[in-house]
Amino acid sequence: MKKTTLLSIGFASLLAACGSDSATPLPTTGQITFSGTTTFNGPHAGQTIRAALVRTSDNTTLDLQKLTVAPSGTSPAFSFTFAPPVDLSVAHKIRYWVDFNSNNACDAAPADHQWEIDAPVGQSAVSVAHNATFTSVCSTFTFPLTFTGSATFNGPHAGNAFRAALVRGTSATALDIQAGTVAATGTVPAFAAAFAPRLVIGEAYSVKLWMDFNANTTCDAPPADHQWSIPVVTDLATHLATVSYGHNTTFTSVCAWFP
Repeated sequence: MKKTTLLSIGFASLLAACGSDSATPLPTTGQITFSGTTTFNGPHAGQTIRAALVRTSDNTTLDLQKLTVAPSGTSPAFSFTFAPPVDLSVAHKIRYWVDFNSNNACDAAPADHQWEIDAPVGQSAVSVAHNATFTSVCSTFTFPLTFTGSATFNGPHAGNAFRAALVRGTSATALDIQAGTVAATGTVPAFAAAFAPRLVIGEAYSVKLWMDFNANTTCDAPPADHQWSIPVVTDLATHLATVSYGHNTTFTSVCAWFP
């Protein structure tokens, strides 16, 4: 009996000793840090770079951030720490885009430089070097916008011409202008404007809307014509591809965007 007990204790001690020498297990959750080497400074110093963390299994964008590439001699050239702690035991991708032509829009490579890489399972720090093997990632950073008017526009404006301008930030010029006629009562939507440019997630945009209420084909200050400036929600979590707006009499002069 004593021999058996001693053997058991010795075996347990051996297992404990082996366990203490085993490799440290990989972390299961954590934030992923993504950085670029100094190879980015030369071609991209001073340019805007955006990076997105994407869960591979369902292509969901978990976080999207924006920085400026550092001047030559700065290491790293950029560094992102994605906000949400994630399950490091599952696959993720990092998509990143440098606005190489500096026009605040995502353009196909090589006009803009774009890449996609895998974030290795269990690894919380990823570093990359610049290369010219590009992958189109604009759909991760941008979205289309269709702007519609609810049935509240039919009554006061059925048959009126309308114009809608998509404006970025405080720009004095429109990115795109759509025109049409407000539909008859009972038609939903009363009008729709599908803008050609895609909007960059996280940037400021607005829609300038003008109804030619007096039907003289010129843009006149309200209330002769009815006009509005409508901010567009563009954050990652709540942006919408279709935005509906209801008629109201809180007018804003927007003639400057319809020369």
